[in-house]
Amino acid sequence: MILYGALNDINSDMPVSGLKYARIIKRSEDTVSSKILVISLLLLIGYLILETGQTAYSQIVPLPPPAQQPLPSNQSNSVPNQLNNGTSLPVIEVGNTSLVEGANVFKVKILDESPITSAWITYVQNGQLVTQNLVKDPQNVYKALIYVHPPVAVIITSAHDVHGKAATVVRYLDVTPLSNSIHEQITSFLFDIGKDIVSLFGSTKK
Repeated sequence: MILYGALNDINSDMPVSGLKYARIIKRSEDTVSSKILVISLLLLIGYLILETGQTAYSQIVPLPPPAQQPLPSNQSNSVPNQLNNGTSLPVIEVGNTSLVEGANVFKVKILDESPITSAWITYVQNGQLVTQNLVKDPQNVYKALIYVHPPVAVIITSAHDVHGKAATVVRYLDVTPLSNSIHEQITSFLFDIGKDIVSLFGSTKK
């Protein structure tokens, strides 16, 4: 009876031990699966971090600017010249206040911060419009030989400088007829002689 009871105890314990073993195997399999899943997640997270870091670095780091080439010597020298160009226009001052019939020397003074490249006059001569270049004299004086007739001569003076700046002046000058001019000269000459004679006789009486 005692032996039979022991066998029954052994037989009754065998199913319980197998069930525990099955449970242990299942738990170990679940643990391995969990570990594999965790490792896979960690690898995926690491890969995403690396990709995000590289993208952010490529967006943050700016590209270097292109190297500036030095200007040639002629261009670098031309920049200050352009900045220092004179901004004022030529100033034309007419020297004649009146003219006499026939030939006259017409004079003007042209002032400018920059050199004058061309200067000319336009007027009416014998019923035709004439354009004549001015000749430069010292002290910025320009002149031309003109022929005019009474009563008035309209003379247009123009000038250009090296920067393309231009100025134009129009003058209306009275023209004295040649006969009147000669008469005035003779009258003035006789008047001067009379004054000299009077002064001479006055000094003799003393």
